[in-house]
Amino acid sequence: MALWSLVLLATLGGHLWLWRLPFPVELADRPVLHAQPDRILRIERPDSSTSLLRFDGRPGEAVDVRFEKASLSLSTLALLRSVGLDPPAGEGPLEWLADGAGDSKTFLSIELQAPVGENASIEFFQLTESLGSRPYFELRPRGVALLLTMAASATDPFDPATPPRRLQAGNDRWQVPAGLPLSVRVPDGQSLRLRVVGGTRGLPFTGFRLGSDAGTGALRMRAAGVRNPARKVFAVFACSARERGAFWRGAATLAGGNCDRGPALPTLRATTLTIDGSGIGIDAQGTAWLAIDGRADNPPLTRLLAREPRLAGSLLAIDLGLIGIMGWSLWRWRRHGAGMTERPPGIFISYRRSDAAASARLIEERLAERFGADQVFRDIEDIAPGDEFRARIDATLAGCHAVVVVIGPGWLNAMRDGKRRLDDPADIVRQEIEVALERGLLVVPTLVDGAALPTPETLPDSLKALLDRNALEVTDLHFDADMQRLEASIATHLGDTSRSVQQ
Repeated sequence: MALWSLVLLATLGGHLWLWRLPFPVELADRPVLHAQPDRILRIERPDSSTSLLRFDGRPGEAVDVRFEKASLSLSTLALLRSVGLDPPAGEGPLEWLADGAGDSKTFLSIELQAPVGENASIEFFQLTESLGSRPYFELRPRGVALLLTMAASATDPFDPATPPRRLQAGNDRWQVPAGLPLSVRVPDGQSLRLRVVGGTRGLPFTGFRLGSDAGTGALRMRAAGVRNPARKVFAVFACSARERGAFWRGAATLAGGNCDRGPALPTLRATTLTIDGSGIGIDAQGTAWLAIDGRADNPPLTRLLAREPRLAGSLLAIDLGLIGIMGWSLWRWRRHGAGMTERPPGIFISYRRSDAAASARLIEERLAERFGADQVFRDIEDIAPGDEFRARIDATLAGCHAVVVVIGPGWLNAMRDGKRRLDDPADIVRQEIEVALERGLLVVPTLVDGAALPTPETLPDSLKALLDRNALEVTDLHFDADMQRLEASIATHLGDTSRSVQQ
């Protein structure tokens, strides 16, 4: 029973481990991808076939953009030089600033530039010291470069009433007509800062959109999460998932940013970047594995089982199988070891193979008819190949209450290597009888094939107590009557009043 207790504990542990694995959830029900100031909101492997971010401002709204390190595109350099401006062609800090927007509208888009690395990601964040009353955030590409394009739209972009934009590179400044499109390349690992100026919209601000303006307008991504820059693990991490199936590597692995088990087409998507007084976030949607603070955030158990019918069926089959096996084992244990009132315990037949194997088999068959085949043990039949002989016999005797010692004509003087086997302390038959006598079991010397009971001087000291037991003779002529006496002797000792199974 101790073994089954361990199996039960292991099964319960397996169930608990299984329920702690991340299972797919619908992120639309969990608005959790929101980063406070000085935290990072990261998008992993965003779809490069659509815009990363775009801003379609209202009249009077403009966007100030400050680049940590960037360079103007060749087309932008040519356009600016065509109007008499000579900005630098190399990389360096850049600023694109607006003193006002007038009635114009500002358009801005950010695209991923090929090649896009396998581990490309975009980090959105806010610095506490840079917070103000206007919508603001910063972003940094990892494993990919960005191309930012922006311009203002007005009835007449060159109208003096439309405020120009200021392009700054170090100490150099240029006044640029607001309607001229400006394209800037941002290298991998360099950040840019965007702040909305003008207009009447305050916080929360939803003017920045993810993805393109065609179709659903959503940006697909492999994963997204929120983390503290000082820590490697994510406080919140969502990984694109199929509709069914656990993330078998566990919530801790998922929280470490490992997202390598999802579908080929990412299921995670978002359309809006929201800026409010407590940070920035995205309206993540789709099916995902979700870990929060290192633990799986799963749907309620009933909903989970309804969504995972194969898993539920497998668990039910395993549990029912274990319950059945444990019930059967308990029933057998109660029959064998819970007490002698329900069924007689086991009967062990000790014999020497070279002496009385045939008689031992007949006695076994007759006792099996009376007490049940599973109550009679005879070594040559019941020890499986590979079992350690002495250990198995010791264990079997521990569960027996009666031992039938079958003594034939050659039992006493059986020889091996020129020595009598009973004189060898390692002789199995001798050990069987010694253990039975030491444990106070019912020991019945049973004489077969005309054998006589040994005399005390012919037995080792450890076996002389065998002669204190009442011996029975089983003959071919009176086999049935002799066996009935043997059965009655065993049944009386065991308190058994049952009759033969065949009667």
